[in-house]
Amino acid sequence: MSDKPIFFSWQKITKYCNYNVYKVLEAFKADKYKQFDGYSFLLNPKPLLSLHSSYDAEVVEYISLASIRNYFDAEYLHNARLSVYYVDSVNINKLKENRLLKIVGKEILFKYE
Repeated sequence: MSDKPIFFSWQKITKYCNYNVYKVLEAFKADKYKQFDGYSFLLNPKPLLSLHSSYDAEVVEYISLASIRNYFDAEYLHNARLSVYYVDSVNINKLKENRLLKIVGKEILFKYE
């Protein structure tokens, strides 16, 4: 696993894994995301994908939310956060339970980004 940002298509990789959380995570750990070019990205995947299995569901939720972000904002504006307005269909209280995310005001912060 590289220390560099990785790019992938969230839609393609989840479809390939039949939307199975554990298969999606294993695909990322096995570098299979490389088969699915796209505009979704993780800036710092190594520590995220090295977490203990007790984090599996939270890691996949983290990746799914991170996949919505804009790379221009992250790279050139130094803003890797995600506005909660982009995930209005997701229960924000549920997201607050994810140990890898933090909700500050109207933004979602990613622990490893």
